[in-house]
Amino acid sequence: MIFLYAVIYSVLAYLNPFLATIYGVGFVGDRLLRSGKLNQFFLASLVLSILATIFGFVSKVDFFEILLAQLSLYIYFYLLVNKGKYDLAILGTGAFCLAGEVVLFIVFNAYYLQVIDTAFAVTQNILNSNQEYLGLVWRLYKENFPSLHSVMFLLALYLGSLLLGRKEEIPRFDFRGFALPKVIDLWLLAGIVLLVFKKSIGWSIGSNLLIVASVALSLAGLGVIFTIWQKWFEKYKILYLLFVVVLLFNNYLMFILSFLGLLDRWFNFRKLS
Repeated sequence: MIFLYAVIYSVLAYLNPFLATIYGVGFVGDRLLRSGKLNQFFLASLVLSILATIFGFVSKVDFFEILLAQLSLYIYFYLLVNKGKYDLAILGTGAFCLAGEVVLFIVFNAYYLQVIDTAFAVTQNILNSNQEYLGLVWRLYKENFPSLHSVMFLLALYLGSLLLGRKEEIPRFDFRGFALPKVIDLWLLAGIVLLVFKKSIGWSIGSNLLIVASVALSLAGLGVIFTIWQKWFEKYKILYLLFVVVLLFNNYLMFILSFLGLLDRWFNFRKLS
């Protein structure tokens, strides 16, 4: 079964790393942790991706994207098993993803820019109006490519963690207590300071840092919301899952939750409830 899990995960990692991460954490994580066969799973998925690259089924860039997804999943379980904290596992892995995406974007910069430019040209042909707005979106996407990809990993890890621990042997993810480490303050400060350097590499670094920080703060804000309205969400658990899904597509909600998560660091709303 471990080999079958590895095959499904590897195929998903090639098609959609977001779904692959949810699958790896939320659907097979319980079985891997209880069986103690995490290393066998990752070795099998690594061998499969190497063979797929050798035989030309995936490109070199795709291989490294899959490898980043595999390493991220491994680091998540390593932190979870050794530290026993979901929030540390999610945030630590998210930071690793950001670093990995930055490295990939630098090494394969020409490839990624060509893909983005091609997608932009196709979009321009479809949407002939609002060219100025599309141009702004295109420029921002190129400058924030690493963070936009890594926050998808972060959200996938969070969603997967909600599904993990269905068996009694594995502790459930208490998302009410999802907390951010103190280093997030320095992360935010660095991002804000770097934004001062407009039209430079400093601005790009700052905006990437702030995008990841805003999503992390949003998840902390979700914890506050659930704690305050705990009885309501426990009665209708599907509402919480819908809340998280809506977060993926609503920038205004993410901003509000980010602000709430930031205020919680100073006022600790969860204790008030």
